[in-house]
Amino acid sequence: MTNTSSPESTKTINEATQKEIISCRVHTQFTSQGYLSPVTILPTASAVSTLLQNVTTKYQTFLLHHSIPWSTGRFKPHLLLPTVHALLRNPTLIATCRDALGLFDPEIQGLSVWSTDIVIKKARSEGYFPLHQDSTYAGMFPPEKVVTVWVALTECHVANGCLHVVPCSNALGQLTHVVDKSTSATNSLLLHRQSCVVPDGFDVVPMVLKPGQATLFSFMTVHSSPANRSNDDRVGLAIRVFDSSVVRRSVKDVKEMVTHLWGREPPKDAFDMEEAPVVEFGDKELRMWRESIRRENENYGAGLDGL
Repeated sequence: MTNTSSPESTKTINEATQKEIISCRVHTQFTSQGYLSPVTILPTASAVSTLLQNVTTKYQTFLLHHSIPWSTGRFKPHLLLPTVHALLRNPTLIATCRDALGLFDPEIQGLSVWSTDIVIKKARSEGYFPLHQDSTYAGMFPPEKVVTVWVALTECHVANGCLHVVPCSNALGQLTHVVDKSTSATNSLLLHRQSCVVPDGFDVVPMVLKPGQATLFSFMTVHSSPANRSNDDRVGLAIRVFDSSVVRRSVKDVKEMVTHLWGREPPKDAFDMEEAPVVEFGDKELRMWRESIRRENENYGAGLDGL
């Protein structure tokens, strides 16, 4: 039988097959190890520099002007800053999240962002994140279908308190977390000061990142980060991405707002949709941010002030 396929069509088929193989490998690695790192999200220094300035100096000035405390204001900057919202739609970010979660069909599957938060450790500061799982208080179910994308906006290394993960800890299931209200935990940067212990035999591995690189890890993956002992601030942006089939299960089940990224939207009875910001720190954008933050705090961060 004569092969009538053109060289161009054969090349297209081969490229598609290669992409499928890579996607499967990424999914297998993420499922078994619980994380992927490093992944280059922002390849240029100028893009990183612009985003860093927006989420630090410019953003902090805005919060101060509106008397919004950092503890509240650092969440969901993508609703106030178009540059942060654009990062959510970065093709590499979306493709890697899709591969990690094994999502291929936009007709029946989808990706959305539950929340974002700016994470700053000041130079020579004592704040730290103890071992914990993001799944513990989030109320997102099933949690293994939620990914944290931690994007470095400065150099991140051991000396300045980079992210650490526990490989394969995503297979341990939901671990018991203890809320530490003692004075020894006052430097914990977690809202509930929660922490957990992993069984013997598991290593804690540092995620050394360059500006613009990211670590992706499962909501079930145990992770931490020590205090910043260096002379420079460590700055990152955490993005919580979920499979659109995920629903909320929490004691106080307030309908939250999320940003749709790709494929099918989440069910209307599970979430309301956020709107992309058009004007940086605009009045309409601020109203959207306040409402979205209010709902999130009702479920996750009850007690935060400044809204």
